[in-house]
Amino acid sequence: MSAPPSLLFVDSNLAVLTALRDAFQPVPEALNSVDFRNEPLDRVQPRTPFALAVPGTCFGLLDDGFAWAVLKQYGASLATELQQDIADRWCGQQPVGTAHWLLRGVPHTPPVLHAPLLRVPEPRALDHTDAVYCAVSAVLREWEHRPSSVPRGATLLLPGFGTSGAGTPAALIPLDEAVRQTVLAYTHHVRRDRVTSMDWMHARSVNSQVCARRHASDLVGESFGRWLSTGSNGVIASAGAAAALIGVAALGAAAW
Repeated sequence: MSAPPSLLFVDSNLAVLTALRDAFQPVPEALNSVDFRNEPLDRVQPRTPFALAVPGTCFGLLDDGFAWAVLKQYGASLATELQQDIADRWCGQQPVGTAHWLLRGVPHTPPVLHAPLLRVPEPRALDHTDAVYCAVSAVLREWEHRPSSVPRGATLLLPGFGTSGAGTPAALIPLDEAVRQTVLAYTHHVRRDRVTSMDWMHARSVNSQVCARRHASDLVGESFGRWLSTGSNGVIASAGAAAALIGVAALGAAAW
């Protein structure tokens, strides 16, 4: 098992950084490998070579949030080059759950790792999805197998995925859920050597952890439907089960 990835979360929103720092605190693998910087991208000066992980859209449209800050600092042509890569390699639409390297070879410009969160921004487009988990997982996989032009001792700078910028604020998911999926993706990545069997029990365990919010929402919807049809009997129990489901998923992640 290789060493945990060296990550630096960069965000000018203190609430995002605080939530990420608090969520990573119980993960021992992150103690000396994950850091946080509450400042704009253009003020960040890492001590080691670095690359940028940029959340975006399947079409490479980088016009908001962290992606926009990257364009302002390193040039709008970066988006044009990324879109051409997506057209060539991904038939014009890079799927969610993949990460794509953009190695420009331009002086003073770091390598960029683009990971889509959605196709196009729509209200609540990320809510009740596992898009943040999939995107962060893809970034961590590509970072581990990065090209030789990216030094082994480099640091990966990234924002809070799903917390800002992937289109419009209406496309975001609740901060706690974006952070939960981010930390879960990291935990699954660094502890994957603990997986001893690839069977349905393991698959369902992972699925219940990743999709805890969606499953809880289904239980709440079910209880509301029961209330509409039969009255309040069973509603409290179903709602309580929904709340407990997220807690059980958190315990499952800790068991990895």
